Amino acid sequence: MIVRVYGTPLDFPLDGLAIKNGTYRLSGQGMNFVGRMSQNVRIGQSIAIEPRVKGLGESELDLPQVGKTKVVSGQIRFDEFVGESTSRVKGRIAFALQGPDGPTTFEGTFEVGIIAQ
Repeated sequence: MIVRVYGTPLDFPLDGLAIKNGTYRLSGQGMNFVGRMSQNVRIGQSIAIEPRVKGLGESELDLPQVGKTKVVSGQIRFDEFVGESTSRVKGRIAFALQGPDGPTTFEGTFEVGIIAQ
């Protein structure tokens, strides 16, 4: 996942998009986004990023020189499947991190494998 942080693109390697029982977790090195969604990924679909989901934990991002920061809101949009199958998806992400002066919004792009559980 590439996220622009104050003009600098940062690359956060992703582990996967796990979908289970109406919830999801988009996780990777230094980041975790959680929320609710149907079991099927649809192109053009947008899903909300929630600050916390019981049983999955909190949405957070570990920023260099800042540390773990809570995600207060956001949205993930699925733009296209990669290749012939529906097991990998590309999309866009926008989220707000809680800072000392209030929330700050960041945007990025991602490509990730889907893990249906």
